[in-house]
Amino acid sequence: MPFGSEEILLHVLQVFVTDTPRLLDKIRQVTRENLQEYMIIVHGVKGSCRGIFAESLAAQADKLEQAAREERYSYVEKHNNAFIQKAEALLTSLQEMLDAETHKVKKDAPDNSILADLLEASKSYDIDGVDSAMTELEKYEYETGEELISWLRETIKVMGFKEIAQRLSQILKP
Repeated sequence: MPFGSEEILLHVLQVFVTDTPRLLDKIRQVTRENLQEYMIIVHGVKGSCRGIFAESLAAQADKLEQAAREERYSYVEKHNNAFIQKAEALLTSLQEMLDAETHKVKKDAPDNSILADLLEASKSYDIDGVDSAMTELEKYEYETGEELISWLRETIKVMGFKEIAQRLSQILKP
């Protein structure tokens, strides 16, 4: 895939849409006691926003990060909800755009040969092989097995290759 291609952009936006809600959930309940953790999380959101050129949202995150760093809790408390609402509006818009842009072909279930490739890659900690298999699996929308794909995606994020190998070994039993 050449640098700057549409596929890369769509992937970056999809990662933003997938990962950002969890971060927003972590900063919903900001207190004086968790202000340092808040600062770290909002810093990450700021970087992600800049990564997709959401500069206005990044600027808001920067102000919140600075206020948290300076322990200006009242500023954070006053502006946090508006920041989260603006971020959620952006996420909704991006998800709608991605849904319109990515028309997945429907299949009955994930292909066992691709799952077998993923199993072998997981057993040998072959990250490129894991990525390749997941890219192929995620090209489709499944009638059954969508929960498996979601579980695989989440487990790969935490490098749970042993867990993946165990589960796929059970699924692919002859």
